[in-house]
Amino acid sequence: MKRKEIQYLMGGIVIGAIIGMLLILLLEETNNQGTVADPNTNETSNIEFVPQAFYLVEYEQAQAWLTSILADDPATLEANWELIAGLIDAEDISSYWPDANESIELILATIRKQLIAGQNVSAQQNAALSTCIGIDQSPYNITGPGVYVYIEVPTDLVETIPEDWEALDTPKENNLLWTTQCYTSEEE
Repeated sequence: MKRKEIQYLMGGIVIGAIIGMLLILLLEETNNQGTVADPNTNETSNIEFVPQAFYLVEYEQAQAWLTSILADDPATLEANWELIAGLIDAEDISSYWPDANESIELILATIRKQLIAGQNVSAQQNAALSTCIGIDQSPYNITGPGVYVYIEVPTDLVETIPEDWEALDTPKENNLLWTTQCYTSEEE
């Protein structure tokens, strides 16, 4: 290589490194923002990222917790819990799910409402909080398929979660043997 070619090569490497560092700094600034597309208008808007924690609890334990809070009228939710329990024994979950949908929505909305009762919840926290009914169909479960309440909650609302509920390190949605139906309400 000639001296001039080496100078051009070194100059290109230096300029490339500078541009790369500037891009990294720019990306770090916008790392805490996401873009959400509105499916109705195809417009995008920036929202702030809300750090989340993930919790899992067997539906019987969630039922006992909710019944203790709503002690004055437990019979109202009892039939709905029984429909949810039927998910375990359903031969075809996809055909059973629509039958239990109204019960699932009622239970999840009630759990969600009780978790944020008395809390000053911002619109971002409200949008980031979701309660789900999940079915774990892992063949490695000794007890067979299980029905769980799964909660994604902003980390600043973690104190509303009962202490005996299992905290997860990662979201459960990425598990192939996991089926969920979630309830997220932005109107409350």
